[in-house]
Amino acid sequence: MTTTPTADGDNDAVDTGTDTEIDTEIDISQPHSARVYDWWLGGTDNYPADAMLGELFIREIPAMRLMARANRDFMLRAGRFLAAEARISQFVEVPLSV
Repeated sequence: MTTTPTADGDNDAVDTGTDTEIDTEIDISQPHSARVYDWWLGGTDNYPADAMLGELFIREIPAMRLMARANRDFMLRAGRFLAAEARISQFVEVPLSV
């Protein structure tokens, strides 16, 4: 339990979940889908394990890099359309946990 100020200013015991230990280490020896995707796009936020898995995919699906680029291009076009044409001004990005 952690003591947290509440809206009324009192310090009440509230379970904030902060007593739980969170693993913040990144295991770069294991590939991650977001980093493999980054590798397919020619990015720099990836590691050798990600490149190895990316290469395995390309052996089976030679157009994988082209497909990743087409996906990224679609997301950009969709975002621009929603902002400009549909006048949506706020977006929520769901991260891939890179």
